Amino acid sequence: MARGTSVNRTPDQRTQAIAALTNPPLTDTTARQLALLDDFHWSIIANEAQRVLQDILKDRIPPDRVDEVRSGVQFRVSPFFADADRTVAVELVQRFVRDNQVLNQDATLRAQQDAREAVGPVEQTYERGQTVIRDGQVVGPLEVEALEALGLRNPELDWRSVAAAGLLAASLIGVLAAFIWHFDRPLIYRDRRMILLAGLILVATIAARMVIPGRPLWAFIFPLPAVSMLLAILIDAQLALSVGVMLAVLLAWIAGGSLEVGVIGLVGTMVGGLAVWRKERMLAYFVAGGEVAAAMIAAYAAFFWPVVQMTWGSSAS
Repeated sequence: MARGTSVNRTPDQRTQAIAALTNPPLTDTTARQLALLDDFHWSIIANEAQRVLQDILKDRIPPDRVDEVRSGVQFRVSPFFADADRTVAVELVQRFVRDNQVLNQDATLRAQQDAREAVGPVEQTYERGQTVIRDGQVVGPLEVEALEALGLRNPELDWRSVAAAGLLAASLIGVLAAFIWHFDRPLIYRDRRMILLAGLILVATIAARMVIPGRPLWAFIFPLPAVSMLLAILIDAQLALSVGVMLAVLLAWIAGGSLEVGVIGLVGTMVGGLAVWRKERMLAYFVAGGEVAAAMIAAYAAFFWPVVQMTWGSSAS
């Protein structure tokens, strides 16, 4: 034994032999104290160390708690030991504390699979025009799944939608061209007015396409009547009314085929074009703006008053 007091071993040799018994080795102080202890004193320390070690190992020790358990060994040793003996017992126990919890990969995988199968599917419903992800929002697995289900993560080109948009645009342009040809043919030869007409239509369409999708309420306050009012002032009232009809149809299509948006936009453009026709005073334009606002509010109320009545009736009952 390493603690043997044979004549062939000096205390230093016994200290080195005892220190090398554990990995990591014992400190020189503890190893020397163990080499110099008598058998009775050693048996007391050894019994206490075995008791503490058995008490520790009867609990589950995962790999990430080994250091924590080792640091708590000093509180488990009997307080009646002298400080030197406590230090020896603590160091002996710490050298043999190991993790005793082994992860069963197969059982863990089976338990995880059973837990997944036990969880019922959770359905999330998105209405037309509802925002799925806002600017600056952190995208998680649920948001990615919603984008994939809605076809927005890697959207494919919908040829039917493209064909419908092209057909609608061609129809509206054809109607406007026919109107100009039959009722205002000299306009074709006036380049500046044609550029102004095309620019107003293009700017209004692009602005609506950028603002309205994802913000359905903005369609009701979109300044569409301003286009017909400008055309009525700068070119002609009849042309302004025809362009107003075309833009109201486009606005309704951009808003997802909303009849309410189309009618309100049509009322606003009609009233706006007529209100500023042959007006010269600045005050008349402010009055025209008030007339447009009143007409659009009246159209809005006409559409949504039945809904308000139904809501009040249901709440009262």
